[in-house]
Amino acid sequence: MWFGAIVGLWTTASFIETIRDILRVRVRRQIGPPFLALSALVDRLILASMILILVAFSFQIMLLAVEQFILRVLPYAVSTATVVSLSRLAPAIALFAALYMVFTR
Repeated sequence: MWFGAIVGLWTTASFIETIRDILRVRVRRQIGPPFLALSALVDRLILASMILILVAFSFQIMLLAVEQFILRVLPYAVSTATVVSLSRLAPAIALFAALYMVFTR
């Protein structure tokens, strides 16, 4: 299982680095640090963004469960459910930040 995770991380890192290289060539930017240093940076960046994405999705599910609990068990607390519903924007912002972190670094 760990071998599969490592191969998946390596494949994802290579794919994202290829996309970043294509973008660099497109805007004619200078090539940065050596490959191994860049590879280590990309691996850490992808790992951090994957963790951020997992946290964002988990938080989204938790907020949905809390909202449904409030609406079904506490029907008189509709204003609280509205606040919880609006707070579901936080995971969307975290997901955007994770993707932004991958493609701009």
